[in-house]
Amino acid sequence: ADKTIVYVNPSFTRLYGYPPEAVVGHPPDVLNSGHHTDAFWEAVWDQAASGRPWTGLVVNRRANGTVVEVEAVIAPVFDGTGSVASYVQTDRDVTRERELESAMVREAHERETIEAALERIDPGATVEEIAAVACAEIMNLPGIDSACVIELVAGRGRMVASAGRFILAAGQWIPEARAAHLMARAPHGPWLEPWEALPEYGTYGEEVAAAGIRTLAIAPVRGPSGVLGVLAVGSASSEAAVFLVDRLPALATFGALLGAMTAPHLEKRRLEAAERTGIASIIEAESFWPAFQPIVELRSGLIVGHEALTRFEDGRRPDLVFGFAAQAGLGIELELATLRAILKASQALPEDTYLNLNVSPDLVRSREMGALLEGLARPIALELTEHAVIDDYDRLRDDLKFLGPNVRLAVDDAGAGYASLRHILELKPDFVKLDIALVHRINRDAARQALIARDRLFRRASADSPRGRGNRDRRRAASHHRARGLVRPGLPARAPT
Repeated sequence: ADKTIVYVNPSFTRLYGYPPEAVVGHPPDVLNSGHHTDAFWEAVWDQAASGRPWTGLVVNRRANGTVVEVEAVIAPVFDGTGSVASYVQTDRDVTRERELESAMVREAHERETIEAALERIDPGATVEEIAAVACAEIMNLPGIDSACVIELVAGRGRMVASAGRFILAAGQWIPEARAAHLMARAPHGPWLEPWEALPEYGTYGEEVAAAGIRTLAIAPVRGPSGVLGVLAVGSASSEAAVFLVDRLPALATFGALLGAMTAPHLEKRRLEAAERTGIASIIEAESFWPAFQPIVELRSGLIVGHEALTRFEDGRRPDLVFGFAAQAGLGIELELATLRAILKASQALPEDTYLNLNVSPDLVRSREMGALLEGLARPIALELTEHAVIDDYDRLRDDLKFLGPNVRLAVDDAGAGYASLRHILELKPDFVKLDIALVHRINRDAARQALIARDRLFRRASADSPRGRGNRDRRRAASHHRARGLVRPGLPARAPT
């Protein structure tokens, strides 16, 4: 028999949006969403007509056209004869419960995705390799059209890895305005933002928009010192804002994992970038000054040359500063800057003394040294430390010849390590500078005296001069020719007393 609604309570109106007059007197089909088949409804009403209540989930349609999932109970009402006279239906909205259940299922799936990603990431891989795997795994999440990891360092943003529609490849830099926005926002946690091609983003902003990216979800990548970068995903969907909000927890988890796996590498890069900036500032501001150590001929007691050294205004050890500069790719630039200052200050030294310059093999090989020394009348000795790495002695010898006959070679720290003997044998230097370990207490050690006496193979030898007349006399007796002290710029060089 046809069924007609005879009464609805206020809760019905709040749930479905229909006032009583819109439904009373009408069949219950007014709520039909089309989600269920005719066979489904026949089974429901057949059970209720048999006198047994029916309970189950039903998807109904509201007055505004949206659907709502309810837990429905349809119970028969009997008359005095025991026959079914009518039905009472109660509906309980379970939409929020179903959303929570769906969220739990989705989060479980995303956890499985994250766990699977972890199994595929090699902790010993590079930052780029780790980030690339993370981006590829994130692309497996529904509704994601792009993913990238951006490193934030020294006020700039560098693409570490990307997948999907992002237009920059690994190693490329994003606009500084975009990097500044990310650095300002990232410390506050994950966020959602529509993509806007702002003028300050230039062609980058336009190309991202042209790729169809409408909305971004972004999570910070943190290390012990703070935010090191961001993990960003993008969607081209017009409904992106809705489902990307649900992706924020998974994105935050990925960001935390990336931070744990890449922080040591990214922290090192940040320190190197800061060191590079510091080295560049030292070069630009010339935050150093030259000093000269007189080289004394022991037989006559006269100063025959000066070793040029560099001291830095911040008080750091020169070998550390030059080492940091080399790691930052500014080693030759710092050497050239300090050597120019040395050559300028050396004009105050006696013209008949030679100048000993500490240089790296890289500087000699760069051919910059020839331009620097061009036109100098003063004899020059280029000093290579024992610790300098020389991988091609033949080429270095050729480069030294290119500098001309006015330039001689010295090897420093002989006896301080394994490479010194090979440097001496391969390069045949004009000067061999003995490490202090070989001349310390030489006046008491016959073995040291005998070792140094062997230095007659070479044209000249010099040493860091330990104090004491006995040491000086023993060096003279061993044919050890020269020693050195320290003179600050501007002080006259004279024979020691």
